[in-house]
Amino acid sequence: MTVLVTGGRGMLGHALGRALGERAVLADRRRCDVRDTGAVADALDEIRPTTVIHAAAWTDVDGCEEDEARAHAVNVFGTRVVAEAAAARGIRMILTSTDYVFSGSDARTPLTEDAPTGPLSAYGRTKLAAEETALERRPEVAIVRLSATYGPGGRHFAGAILKQVSAGNPLRVVEDQTVSPSYVDDVAGAIAAAGCRCSAASTSTASR
Repeated sequence: MTVLVTGGRGMLGHALGRALGERAVLADRRRCDVRDTGAVADALDEIRPTTVIHAAAWTDVDGCEEDEARAHAVNVFGTRVVAEAAAARGIRMILTSTDYVFSGSDARTPLTEDAPTGPLSAYGRTKLAAEETALERRPEVAIVRLSATYGPGGRHFAGAILKQVSAGNPLRVVEDQTVSPSYVDDVAGAIAAAGCRCSAASTSTASR
């Protein structure tokens, strides 16, 4: 079993590499630019994965707000390219998404998978559109919505707070946002387990 991870140089990509071990092929933008149809096709044909975990995305919330066209190119068009290539080759797909697809209008009530969406930011809008385009082109796609991921090898809210505290600086923190922080290795372990189950199911079906 081989699992291709797009966005392999990111915090989640590295964590997925640790969770999957030798089964993982971590592909960064140089090897598999998700905006490039030919590059994605070549990567899938060369690696021949049983599952692709599409973790590549532009996650800079402020940056997406300033340049929604670029956010759309990476998050939506890139997802479409990967989903179409995976569907054409019968490759299982897992898409990582975000809690930014919700409006957060009722922050005191825990969200469930079927809660109404209503993104308020460019990042949220492009990630919701990515989910929709993946489902259109690969209906069996598994979508994992992450919240406030933190851990080694990346920039995140928890790290920023610790840095400010360590430096003795005053803290300026938003008070209108409620999240459930997710440790990246825990997230990666769950996604890796799901990827293995997908691959096992695919192999079982093919052998009948």
